[in-house]
Amino acid sequence: MPDDNLLLETDAVDSVHHLGLNDGPHFTLHSRMHCAPLKTEGYTLTKAISNESGSQNGTFYFYGFQTEESTFGMKLPRKDYIRIDLPRDYVVESSGFSRNSSEIIPELRQPFASVALHLMDASGVTNLSPTKDPWFSATTPLSQRYVNESDEQEGLSFFASDIPSTPLGCAWQNYLCNPNLPKSRGCITGDGALLDADWTHEAAALSSVWSSPKDQSFIRALTGIMSDNPITKPLLLAKTSLKMRSSNHYSFSAWFLVIVLLFGSIVMLIATFLEEIVGLILKYPRLSSPNLVYAYASWQASSTLQLHRLANENLGLGTWSRTNEAVPVTVLNDTLAVLDVADPRHARMVAPSEELSHLAPSTRQSGIKARATYERVPSNA
Repeated sequence: MPDDNLLLETDAVDSVHHLGLNDGPHFTLHSRMHCAPLKTEGYTLTKAISNESGSQNGTFYFYGFQTEESTFGMKLPRKDYIRIDLPRDYVVESSGFSRNSSEIIPELRQPFASVALHLMDASGVTNLSPTKDPWFSATTPLSQRYVNESDEQEGLSFFASDIPSTPLGCAWQNYLCNPNLPKSRGCITGDGALLDADWTHEAAALSSVWSSPKDQSFIRALTGIMSDNPITKPLLLAKTSLKMRSSNHYSFSAWFLVIVLLFGSIVMLIATFLEEIVGLILKYPRLSSPNLVYAYASWQASSTLQLHRLANENLGLGTWSRTNEAVPVTVLNDTLAVLDVADPRHARMVAPSEELSHLAPSTRQSGIKARATYERVPSNA
């Protein structure tokens, strides 16, 4: 019956978004489980079981090829049992079988899935109403199962679980799918025929196995984990000359990196303080020479501020100090040259003939410092 089958399938587990696997092929993982109550007719046997307290009937389930030993065994409660002595809970016994296992009958065998059989013993459970559920079946009145029990108490009817109970069979499988292909042809379960050239992958794996002891010996030598034998000079030489090259690790001499960083730092320091260094050298007559003095003076005079000083001094303007430093300085309120733009195509620095400051009367009365304005007055020459 369709209602007696249950098919459960999980959503796709993505290798990148859910598992965080950024390396290797992109795939999705799926799980499927199919469960249904099993048919018991023809697969059960009821017989007497002898023990110290006497004989007792038991039901045995045969879903395998063994004739003497059953897959499950379940004792049947005797009519003179007292219900209070029974466990008041469900007891489940399970047996698992691998894919396409030969231990179970062909009707239950699955070529691409694992199978599990579950048998539930509910002989100690009392039900308030009858149920025809395939696994939780309970239609037996309580008085027919146990002594000193009534079918009705305080207006409520009670029913005991039916025996023999129906086993539940489940088959589950995991399969991988290529999300870029249709599910009908883009999924594998891990079973099936080998490719024609699959032996090449096995040979490559064997090669890796054979070379792994050698790789391990190199790593042990590199990390210093050697054998208990004393380290000889050839062994020490081999240890210090090893270089492990791979896509993840690379070893090289740190001396080269140190020399590059040290040399670069020295060059940067010399370039920053070169002018001060040359100035210190010129303080010692033995180290200086006319060519060096001229070169140093030309170097200093070529800066922007020193060129501005030279232009003013050539016009006889300003009283200058610090003429051999980075920033030349004049005295307070010194008059400097102005830019003559009478010919826009030939602007030049000239000495001002007269400097006038015009202050607005309103600003002079209000005490606000006005902006000074300058104008060029033509000379008589």
